[in-house]
Amino acid sequence: MSRLQICDLSFCETANGSQVQGGLLANSLLVFDFLGTYIPTFGKQFSEQTGQYLVEQYSDDTGENTGYQISSLDGKQIIAGASGQVNNVDYALSFAQSST
Repeated sequence: MSRLQICDLSFCETANGSQVQGGLLANSLLVFDFLGTYIPTFGKQFSEQTGQYLVEQYSDDTGENTGYQISSLDGKQIIAGASGQVNNVDYALSFAQSST
């Protein structure tokens, strides 16, 4: 299983009038760059080292859209997530990566 590689999880469906989409992004920074495209005031609010991890918080000026990224100091382990609303569409996303 250590060689398992997921190449594409793209899908689109409609359920109860809500649009659901998924896909593959190369890294968590792309997630936050992508959100910054649709939410001009979305950006990093603070970074804090806690033990062996770097915690970063992202949000827009209203606090309606928020995200976090937690990474090991060597950058080999990263987990990130964000949620909010863009153009009256609610979203939630996450990202995780571990490398040797």
